[in-house]
Amino acid sequence: MDGHENHEISLNDAAAFTARYRQHMGSDQVKGGFFGRDALIAILDQRKLYWHSLLLWT
Repeated sequence: MDGHENHEISLNDAAAFTARYRQHMGSDQVKGGFFGRDALIAILDQRKLYWHSLLLWT
């Protein structure tokens, strides 16, 4: 993966995914989630650390 992957889906696929989710979710299931900025940056920074470590060992 290079960070430029296409994440588009068709409207029909999106409608099917959300319909299936609504049909199978219970009243006690989580309906959404949130990742704060710091968590997202930490995830993204892992890639920088990985490539930096490769450069140090070559």
